[in-house]
Amino acid sequence: QLNLLEGGFRPDETYLLITTDQGKYVVKYIEYSHSLEHLQSILKFENLLHDSYEYPCPQIILSNKQQLVIRDDNRFLFIQTFVQGIEPTREILDKDDIYLHKMGHLLAQWRMASREYSSSIQIEEDRELTDQWWKKQTIHNVDPFLLSNFLECKYLINLKANFERGLIHNDFHTNNSIVTNDGNIFIIDFVDACESVFVADLATSLFHLLVDQQNGE
Repeated sequence: QLNLLEGGFRPDETYLLITTDQGKYVVKYIEYSHSLEHLQSILKFENLLHDSYEYPCPQIILSNKQQLVIRDDNRFLFIQTFVQGIEPTREILDKDDIYLHKMGHLLAQWRMASREYSSSIQIEEDRELTDQWWKKQTIHNVDPFLLSNFLECKYLINLKANFERGLIHNDFHTNNSIVTNDGNIFIIDFVDACESVFVADLATSLFHLLVDQQNGE
């Protein structure tokens, strides 16, 4: 049984697959702006996190030919385990004071694993947090402490100093997390990952904390 799921950039890219023995998997059928090799590198890292670090994230299921991902014309298909849970809402976050602490811990775990992950795939970073991009944003009435931290991250990123680099999630925020019934947090949607300074993931998280409430999220 194959059911369409909400989410993703296209309405037809995420599906729930239920097998005859009631196993549940997520099928991703995505358009992708980078190379097949880069996507393979990301999915390999995801499985490394899951298998070697016991990191709370989906596991990528290999095909019969032991492939992580299959190319289909201009789209890519891969299958991962299904995480049963809910995306955290504002009401849930208000009741759970340790959610952000847990997210920070998961971000630190990612960084430690990325340090040890060697990849030959190098691509240009998808830079959003540039001065030109920032001038187009309209952010008002935000928490000054969060804003000052975000601006410091933005400054450090654009300073182009010799900061530690590695594979970052590049979209690390509440909408890409799942809270399970036992209170654990799983990180999902790795496909935007890229090579960059580690502080960029923190900046992304802070930016979403600043703007999501304005967007009604």
